[in-house]
Amino acid sequence: MREAAEGHLTTEALMWNQNLNERTISGMTSEDFRLRLNQVLRKEGYKIDNQRYPEGYQEAPLAYDAVWSVALAFNKTMDRLHKYGKSLKEFNYNNKEIADDIYSAINSTQFLGISGYVAFSSQGDRIALTQIEQVINGNYVVLGYYDTQADNLTWFDREVWHGGKVPQDRTIIRNVLRTVTLPLFICMCVISSVGIVIAIALVVFNIWNNHRRVIQSSHPVCNTIMLFGIVVCLTAVFLLGLDGRFVSPGAYPAICQTRAWLLSTGFTLSFGAMFSKVWRVHRLTTKAKSDPKVRTFVAIPGWCCVSEWDNNLVVSFVVNVITRLDG
Repeated sequence: MREAAEGHLTTEALMWNQNLNERTISGMTSEDFRLRLNQVLRKEGYKIDNQRYPEGYQEAPLAYDAVWSVALAFNKTMDRLHKYGKSLKEFNYNNKEIADDIYSAINSTQFLGISGYVAFSSQGDRIALTQIEQVINGNYVVLGYYDTQADNLTWFDREVWHGGKVPQDRTIIRNVLRTVTLPLFICMCVISSVGIVIAIALVVFNIWNNHRRVIQSSHPVCNTIMLFGIVVCLTAVFLLGLDGRFVSPGAYPAICQTRAWLLSTGFTLSFGAMFSKVWRVHRLTTKAKSDPKVRTFVAIPGWCCVSEWDNNLVVSFVVNVITRLDG
C-alpha cells in the first residue's frame, strides 16, 4: 500500500495562517492561538506532547473563524435592520427578508483570521488557500500553495517524479484511420462487376425474347425490375468500400448518403419484384378455390387441358419455368 501511494498528489484547504506573527482580527496571531489551544487541551487531559491530538484539531482555526464570521455578519445585519426600525430578535425561519440580509452580510464579510484570509464565494463557500502536497518517502511534503482570489501559485520545486519523467495529466487520444483491406476491396469489386454483367445480360435476354410464350409466362416486367435492383445493390458495393484513402473528408458525407440510397433502392426493387411474383403465383393457386362449383380449364401447349382441380400441376409448371429462367 505504501508503494502504491508513493508519489501521489493531494490538495486541501489551508487551515492555518502561514504568517505566524501576523495579527488577526481577534488580536492574536496564529501561533498565539495554537499555544492557547494546546494549553486548554493539556488541561483536558489530552497528551498532545506525544502527537496525540483530538479529532478535529486541524479544523480548529476554521471553527474559530466561522464564529467570527457569524458575529461580524450579525453586526452588519443589525445595523441594516436598525435603519428600518427592525431588530435581529424578530428573525425566525419564516422571515425571508431578514434571512436574505444575513446571507448577504456573510457573503460580504472579509477579514484576516487564524486560518488565513477569510472570504466567501457567491454560493457561500469559503475561499481559502489551497495547499498542494505529495507523498515522498512515505511522508507528505508541501509543494506549494494556490490563491484562488489572486489566481497566484506559489511553487517550491520539491516534487519528485517516478523515473524522472513528469506523468501525463490527461488521456491522450490519437485518431487512427481504419481502412478496408485493399485486396478484399478489389476482390469484392470484381465479384460485383461479374454480377452486374450477368444481370445486364439477363435483362437483355429477357427483353430480346419477350415475344416467347415461356418468357411471357414468367412475368418479364418483374424479372427486369428485379435484375435492375440487383444491379443497383451491386453498384453500392463500390461505394461501401471507399474510405479515407480515396475520398476527402468533405466529400465523404455525400458518399455515405449515396450508398445508403443505392442499397435501400436496389433492395426495394429486387425484393419487391420477387414478392410480386410470389403473390402472382399465390393468386393463381387460390383464385379457382373461391368458387369450387365452377370448373375452369387451362390450355398449355404440349399439355392436355387441366381442370381447376388439377391446378397444382399448372403451378408446378409455372414455378419450374420461373426457376429455370432465374437460374
